[in-house]
Order: sequence, then structure tokens, then C-alpha cells
Amino acid sequence: MEAIGQHSRHPAQTLVKGFILLLAMCVFLFIQFRVQIINGFTTLYGDSYDAAIVVAILEHWRNVFAGDSHWSQLYYFHPYQNTLAQTDGYFIVGIIYSVIRLFSSDPFVSSELSNVVVRAIGFLSFYWMLRRVFDIRFGWAVFGAGLFIIANNLTVHGTRVQLATLAFAPFVATLLYRAYQGLMADEPKRLFAWGSGAGIALGAWALTCFYILWFYVFFTVALGLALLYVASKNQRLAFWRALKQHKWTVLAVAVVAIVSMLPLLSVYLPKAAESGVRSYGSSQAYAVTLPGILQVGESNILFGELYNKLLKLVVPSYTWAGEYYNTGIAPIIFVLFCFSGWAIYQNRSRSPAGLLMWAIFLASVVTWLCVIKVGKVSLWFFVYHLFPGAKALNVIGAYQIFLAFPIVVAVIAYLSKLIPRLPLGIVLILGALLIGEEMNRSYIALDRQAELSKVAGLTKAPEDCEVFYVSGWAKQESQIDKIYAHNVSAMLIAELLQMPTINGFASFNPPDWNLSDPNDGTYDQRVREYLNKHGIHNVCKLDLPTKQWQALAP
Repeated sequence: MEAIGQHSRHPAQTLVKGFILLLAMCVFLFIQFRVQIINGFTTLYGDSYDAAIVVAILEHWRNVFAGDSHWSQLYYFHPYQNTLAQTDGYFIVGIIYSVIRLFSSDPFVSSELSNVVVRAIGFLSFYWMLRRVFDIRFGWAVFGAGLFIIANNLTVHGTRVQLATLAFAPFVATLLYRAYQGLMADEPKRLFAWGSGAGIALGAWALTCFYILWFYVFFTVALGLALLYVASKNQRLAFWRALKQHKWTVLAVAVVAIVSMLPLLSVYLPKAAESGVRSYGSSQAYAVTLPGILQVGESNILFGELYNKLLKLVVPSYTWAGEYYNTGIAPIIFVLFCFSGWAIYQNRSRSPAGLLMWAIFLASVVTWLCVIKVGKVSLWFFVYHLFPGAKALNVIGAYQIFLAFPIVVAVIAYLSKLIPRLPLGIVLILGALLIGEEMNRSYIALDRQAELSKVAGLTKAPEDCEVFYVSGWAKQESQIDKIYAHNVSAMLIAELLQMPTINGFASFNPPDWNLSDPNDGTYDQRVREYLNKHGIHNVCKLDLPTKQWQALAP
């Protein structure tokens, strides 16, 4: 990275710092993926459903780069078009995965290694941002980058690699900062280069994970308003003069950003019209309650059980439910964030960097309040009705995952600059506690060999078979199994065979989707009704347990 040796002019020191940086990255990656590494990648993040869906979408991108698929059309949910828009697109992760697959025949290991690479990008980008934008000392910048990639609320949802694309936030933020520097320094070429890079990165990111990208835009808009609020009159005038002077360059950057967003808009807007938007009530089911601010989940090693026992004493009526109850911020870093706010406020006028930190703190608090509800009252009402794209969101509590980004920035700035130097022993204890509170027994339950066996022994379908659907597995008894098990297998098989299937399951299913419970005796009839409705012919049924094909009689 460019900033590795920015405070050192000696090549030897730069080399040593580079070695320490990479060694620290490996240590923090080991902390994050220690269970998988120790078990030899036999058990991975997630389960048979979400993790396998991720692999199916990543296989889609491998097919795209091989020239075997259209970029927006997956092989499942046939004959619907632009089915990439049924869920997150995973574009950037798909690029990483496709490269890894060149050297690995195992799609599940390749998916997990893609997650590792994404975290590594996050580590290096966060370090680069701390050094380049905030001028944080080397040691604190390395430590901050490590805290960023092992954030508890992100690790708990480690199977959702699309959420891990929070790793791209510091990279885009640094590009935007460099573009701003070009604007204020009267360097239009620099403004255009860095600004266009940020716009292209945003477009690629949008096609990877809409949620995290939207959270980033939401926060950045709030940060921009906060910066205008905290800036002096002269600073605001200088900014507007620079904008006016370089308006055509700024417009060119905006055009690049808009063009970069066109792939997303071209498939997701029509799909939103087809599937509809989220209701305000449904989003409120995922809003953060006051106890949820620090709810790190039962799997958190340091505070999980302790915090929930405390809640039973303080708030006996408190209960949690759902997959996203555990998006809270770890307690120690939360307390440090609160202290950092006061210290940042006290030092806000000493330098432009001080004003930036104050604006970041304000934007963090204000946007955080928007996803919190007290009783039935929530500021999200205004965001839902006024902010573009908010109606597409459901799990608004996941915004706390994004908040790990500005919170770590504020805390590291506080620890490195705004408090007196601490004795080494206290620093080491504090560092160990900050790392310890982010560690948890995350959801690692995917049996890799079991998943590989589900798609082992596949043969090509008969020549007259153009579309397929799948049978059920022997035991699909729970409601979740009845929905997911066979559909997820069909999705992955379709991508591996590059053959369309009517099966599938996603965040947004087709409007006439009715392909659950394959063992209830009515499944084949429901399939026939679907095929007749869409005029689909030359269909085969794949028996999942035996991998045998059976032509469907006309």
C-alpha cells in the first residue's frame, strides 16, 4: 500500500513495517477464520442453505467470465429474466471466486477463501485510510485495521459474505477523500482520476451487495451534511468556490458514477417493480431496540452470556428472535466510542482533521438513532419515506454492522491522538480486551463433504431435456427444510451443469413461485401447472438422491 512508509524515508524501515503489516493481517485473519483453519476447512461458515446459495451465485459469475452465461441471468427461476436481481449480486466476490476456482475444484473451499480475500482487502484498505486520511500512527493503524475485520457483529454473520463487503468502505472513502483533496488543491486531473475511481468502485460494490452499499451512501450523505454544519463560514465558501470552479470536472465524475450504476439499475429497478418494496412495518420488525445496541449474541465469547444474564435482571421482559438480533456493538468499544465523542468535540476546532472526526461522530450517532426504536417510535419513518432506496430495505438493524466502520475509526483516533500516552501494560491489556470482545463461536456448521456429496455423480441430462426440476430429499420435515433443501440443491446443480431449472429460492421469489414441500404428493402437479402457465417444454425431473434423470411426459 502507498501509505506503508509515509512517515519513514528509510527503505529498511519501510520494509520492516510492510512485513509487520502483512504479519498482523495474517494474525487477524487467523483469528477470524481460526475454526475453519484448525478443522482443515472441513466445516465452514453457515449451513446447507445460505452458504450453498452463495456458492451457486458465485458459480454464476464463473460461468459469466467463461462466456457461458449472461451476466444478469442465472440458471434458476426459469423462465424469469434478470434473476440476479432476486438477491444480492456478489459481483466483486464473484471475480475473486472465479480466480480461486482456477486453482481449486472445490466450490465450497473457493467460496470460503473468497471471504478470506475480502477480509484481507478490508484490512489493507482500512490501514491505508487510517494512515492517508487520518494520519494515524503505524501501530494504531495496524491494530485498527485488525479490529475492523474481526468485528463481532460481522463475524456472527460470517456466512453472508455480501455483508463482509463492508471491507470496501475504507477503500471507497479514501478514494473520495483523495478526490476532495484534488478539488480543494485546484487539481482537476487528480479530482477526476480519484473521483472516477470511487464512482466505478461504487458501481461494482452496488452489484455486489445493495444493503451495505446503501448503508455507505446513507452514512456518507449524513457525513456530508455534518461537515457542512461543523465547517466555518470561510471553509464552506472555499468549498462552494472550488465546486463552482471545477463544476464540469465534478459533473464528469458524477456521470462516471451514474454510468457505473446502470447495470444495477437496469436489472434491480424492474425487479423491484415486479416484486414490490418492503413495507414500513416489516422493516420495524428488524429495528434495533435499546438492549439491542449492545446485543452481541449468545455466541460472543466474552460478553454473550454475561450480557443476556444482565438483561434478564434489568429488563425481564426482553426477548430476542430472528437471525439479526445480534448486530450490537461490543461493550468496551462502545464505551470508548462514547468517550471519544467528548474528546473529539473538545478538539474539533484545532485542525481540519478534528472537524472531520467530529462530523464522523455526529453522522454515526444521528444515523444510528434512525434504526433504533423505542416502543413503536422510530426515526426510520422519515428515512423510509424520504431517502431514496430505503423502501427496498427490510433488515435495517444490520446498519449496526456497518457502524463498525466509523466506530473503529473514532476509537482508534481517540486512543492514538486524543489521550495521554498510556503505560505499555495498560495498552496491552486494553488491546487484548478489545480483541477478545470481538471473538465469538460463530455459526460454522457447513459440512463441506456432505455438501459436495449432494452434487457428486452428476451426469448430463438427456439430449431432449432443456429444462429441469428436482425431486425432494428423503427427509424434508421442518418448514425450513421443505422450502430450502431441494431448491438450493437445484440452484447449485443448475449452475454447475449450466442448465436452466424452474426451482430456486431467494430474497424475492417470482410472483407465482409455489415449489416448496416436494414430498407432499402435490408437488409434481404444481410443477405441471407452472410449466403449462409459462409454456415450458422438454422438461426433465432430476431425482436428487440417485442423480437419475426422468423425462416428463407431455
